[in-house]
Amino acid sequence: MRRTTHEKECLTCGERYTSYRSDSKYCSNGCRGHAHYQKAEESRADAKERDRITKRTNEILWNNRQILIQFNKSEVDIEALKEKGFMPEYITRRRITRGKIVFEVYDVTAIEVDVERFRIGKYLDR
Repeated sequence: MRRTTHEKECLTCGERYTSYRSDSKYCSNGCRGHAHYQKAEESRADAKERDRITKRTNEILWNNRQILIQFNKSEVDIEALKEKGFMPEYITRRRITRGKIVFEVYDVTAIEVDVERFRIGKYLDR
């Protein structure tokens, strides 16, 4: 019985080759190894970028926490927080409790007392 051959183009080098398998993608072990290396390299680059973004986000969150701690047990306008460098889009939790906006940055809580005015405290509402 004669085996069926398939004309293919290598995904790595672009060379035309003949294969007995319909699902082959590469013309040689070298091209298959190169493709695997490239895929692993891209994966490492993606992981490095994710790590960079995660590190930056954590730095911003930590800075936000430090700013809130400066105003611990006091009431402050959101604008005063922003002037100190607080970035309200970087918080760890946001919810509405009893009709008031509550946001947290790690262990520091800010509860709305008036429009854009917040009472700051560590573990304030727990």
